[in-house]
Amino acid sequence: MLVEALGGAEVLGVVVFPYVEPTPDRYVSIHNNPPGVETQRPAIVANHYGQGRAIYFSAQLGRLYASVGYWEVKRLLGNAVRWAAGEPAPVQVEAPLSVEMTAWDQPEHDRRVIHLVNVQSDIGRTVLTPGWGQGENLHVIQQILPVQDLLLRFQVPTGKCVESVVLQPAGINLDVERVDDWAIAHVPRVWIHEAVVVQWTERPQKPGRQADTS
Repeated sequence: MLVEALGGAEVLGVVVFPYVEPTPDRYVSIHNNPPGVETQRPAIVANHYGQGRAIYFSAQLGRLYASVGYWEVKRLLGNAVRWAAGEPAPVQVEAPLSVEMTAWDQPEHDRRVIHLVNVQSDIGRTVLTPGWGQGENLHVIQQILPVQDLLLRFQVPTGKCVESVVLQPAGINLDVERVDDWAIAHVPRVWIHEAVVVQWTERPQKPGRQADTS
């Protein structure tokens, strides 16, 4: 889309058309074409609305990443989500790219359940299905390699402290390190799926200093 930025919006990037006419001094190829004609059309726009933040991309980056998976697109989308949120994600994991994380808060049970799924769909046999799903390739998973030593960080809710962190379904208690309002736990191994169950308890109130009336 060729768009214009309204007043107050910040243009973070512009559209550059990839194709130019070849010259004796410039190489052009439809397979590997360097940036060509620069424009003033916004490609990435940042804006504020009240206390909210918004990022707009004039290209279909989500569709592009879903179909091709360029790492640059993933980085753009991740940075945009983090900036728009305005604060760190309450649950973070350091793990190989094959690990997907989903966290669910269950306030009625005073706990948070963090699911870690090791997705390795490309390890196996590829089956082409012409005429179904527009010729989509199906990946038959024949083997999943376990990942080791994941680092899990999660924010502790206000007024709470960590009572226990248990790796399920094995029932293994994980050691937790507390850093300010965050807790850090090491997950030793994820093969296909593990759930980290964090149980909260009320933070003990510090006893107030009694006034000296003597």
